Amino acid sequence: MLRFVGHGSAKAGRIVMSKWRFGFLRQRPPLFQMGRVLVTEAAAEALRAHHTTLGELLARHQRGDWGLVDNLDRKQNELGLRLRLRLRSIYCIQSHDRPVAERNDEQHTEAWVITTADRSKTTILLPSEIFDEPAI
Repeated sequence: MLRFVGHGSAKAGRIVMSKWRFGFLRQRPPLFQMGRVLVTEAAAEALRAHHTTLGELLARHQRGDWGLVDNLDRKQNELGLRLRLRLRSIYCIQSHDRPVAERNDEQHTEAWVITTADRSKTTILLPSEIFDEPAI
C-alpha cells in the first residue's frame, strides 16, 4: 500500500495535496499510468529529511513535468509517451523552508523518477544508488 505523508489530508478516500507549488499540475490530466510505485530506502529517507511528499514528485512526473532532465531526455520522454518508452524525471528536493535549490547548488539532493516502458512500475531513487559519483 502506498501511503502519502506530510502536507496532505485524506478526503473521500483520496489524498488531496494542500500545498501545491506548481498550480498548473492540478488541471493537467495524467499522461500515463505509473503501475506499481517503488521507493528505495535511501530515496524515502531523503524525502523525509527534506519534508518533500512522494505525491508531489509522482504528480509532476505523471503530468509531464520532467524536472531537471536535459533537452535530449526531455525529447526522449515526449517520444516515450507516444511510443511507450521508458520515462525519466529528475527533481531537486529540499526543505520547504529553504529557497528552491538549483542543480549547481552543492546542498541539493536529486531524486530520479523512472517509469518502465511497459508502465508496470515506477521507481523513485537517488542517482547515488546507481553511480559512485554524483550525477552531472
